Amino acid sequence: TERAPRQNVIAFAVDNDGGRAYATGDGMLTHAERGGSGGRGDMAIIGSFRLRAMVLDGNRVFYATDTELFEVPVPEPPGEHVIPRARLPFTGTVTSLALSRGRVVVAGTGGAAIYPAIEALPVVVGTPAVAVTAKPDGTELYLLDPQGTVHVVDPSTGGTSRSFSGPVGTALAYVEAPKRLFVARADTP
Repeated sequence: TERAPRQNVIAFAVDNDGGRAYATGDGMLTHAERGGSGGRGDMAIIGSFRLRAMVLDGNRVFYATDTELFEVPVPEPPGEHVIPRARLPFTGTVTSLALSRGRVVVAGTGGAAIYPAIEALPVVVGTPAVAVTAKPDGTELYLLDPQGTVHVVDPSTGGTSRSFSGPVGTALAYVEAPKRLFVARADTP
């Protein structure tokens, strides 16, 4: 275990190398390397009072509000720069954010958007989603809808190849070793 570097953490992300990012309700983003040393330190973030989800991808932090997706470089380059951002193509509450082979996937009550790059037009999926996760090789996305159905989605087209019913849940995780999808149930701990 380790202590968060700040109080009032509203979102937390860990990348595959053990880096950590923390967002707080007072509008700060803190980045730390594995074990809590080094990293980016503190910086102000845009739209933090509505921050819904965050993921860390080595040298980038992506975070979403209910209306926009943001990309922040880690470490931040010196001097003035523009933080890339994209308007979400659906309305509703953002519920989940995932990375899949360079794509950023934003899921919410109004559907999902798959961004090949933040400045590109997203592939839009009309299925409302409580949670999203990806197969590690990037070939499939899994969207969990509010009724407990998991939709298997092609990330390049947004088309659903199959679906299966499960428990009503709040989160998804794909585990490579057993090649299994796990759903965090909404009705039991």
